[in-house]
Amino acid sequence: MASDREERNTVFGMPRDADPYARQGEEPQRVLGIPVDWYGPVDQDLLQSTLAELARAVNPVLGGWLAYFTRFYPTAVIPLCKRINRHLIRWAKRKYKRLERSSKRAWAWLAAVAERAPRLFAHWRYCATT
Repeated sequence: MASDREERNTVFGMPRDADPYARQGEEPQRVLGIPVDWYGPVDQDLLQSTLAELARAVNPVLGGWLAYFTRFYPTAVIPLCKRINRHLIRWAKRKYKRLERSSKRAWAWLAAVAERAPRLFAHWRYCATT
């Protein structure tokens, strides 16, 4: 029988300092299915990919989320779209050196891409890029 102290130091039967998502030899992001963090180290494969490849990788998940949220909570989609666009700007600034120093130029580039291919990313159907 566990003492009161041992019971207080556990959460759902696990020690408080244990990582509930950790599997032996795996990173928590991989266990949860979370993609590589956008803020982390620059993934060279991500930088080498084209915008169309990036869209092909992101659109299935993004389209599912947007289909759900636009149905039940449409106003929540606007900040989400803006955040995704900011991530696209960050990606473009890392990939293209001419966009590296100017956010204004990067936003103009993204607006031009959205005008040329308005259905490239799933979230562009629900909100404007500017």
